Amino acid sequence: KKIKYMKAKLANSNGQLNDLEKVVLNLTKQAEDREVKILGMKSELSDLGVAFDELYAAYEANIEVISEKNETIEKQEDMLNTAYYVYGSKKELKKNNVTTNDGGFIGIGASKKLKADFNKDYFTKIDITEIKEIPLGVKKAKLITTHPAGSYELIGEDNIEKIKISNPTEFWSVSKYLVIQTK
Repeated sequence: KKIKYMKAKLANSNGQLNDLEKVVLNLTKQAEDREVKILGMKSELSDLGVAFDELYAAYEANIEVISEKNETIEKQEDMLNTAYYVYGSKKELKKNNVTTNDGGFIGIGASKKLKADFNKDYFTKIDITEIKEIPLGVKKAKLITTHPAGSYELIGEDNIEKIKISNPTEFWSVSKYLVIQTK
């Protein structure tokens, strides 16, 4: 009876052992499949890393180009927005090599104008986007350089306090140099 019982138990445990072997084989297959997936993902990640490095190198090269272009644009804007002015008496302007007499006969009928090789160091540099008024504080003022009439106004009745530039773009369109003869 006991032997029969033990044989039955052994047969039952063999069935359980077979079931366990099947579970172990199934789990082993799943683990191998996951390992294959992980290796594929690692390969993709490596490829993405290489692509990222290439994109980053291109980005850095473009940053340099963009930076150089921005620098060039800033320099050009600075040049476009830079103007120069000077004011002084007829004698001062002539003495500092800014103006010359042109035309006329023995000083009669001659007109003042900016010299071709004028002294640029005598001028004051300004940014035309910021400066809209130039203080003068003189009895009389006359513009020697050419600037459109409606683009500025001399402020003051008895004394000219300042020149007010109402339209900077138009005012500086003819010349970036302003020469004012004063008394």
